[in-house]
Amino acid sequence: MWHFLILISVHEEILVRARDRLAAEPAIMRKRTGLVEHPFGTIKDRHGRSGLLCRGLALAGAEMGLSAWAYNFTRVLNLVGPDGPVRRDPVANGTRGLLNGGLEPLHSSTNHRSSRH
Repeated sequence: MWHFLILISVHEEILVRARDRLAAEPAIMRKRTGLVEHPFGTIKDRHGRSGLLCRGLALAGAEMGLSAWAYNFTRVLNLVGPDGPVRRDPVANGTRGLLNGGLEPLHSSTNHRSSRH
């Protein structure tokens, strides 16, 4: 007598919806493929166009995770700049507010409201 075990993912509903969306618009996958080419190409270039240094699934996964983190961190630095994120200061006025639109770094050591009063 044959016994079959059918395993269904807890995410099956999401996978089916994604598969249906992809079948409806196959051009999306070409666009998505183009979007991920650059990060993987950059990571591979940083590895010197060679394979991973670590062997074994766990270590290789850790190495790829660190490489992805380094890529994302580089992207963040390129997007927000070395001064970090900025916020609009509602108290900024006068020349300071006119020159930079009231924008100031979030982590600035001179970011004390008492020093501006």
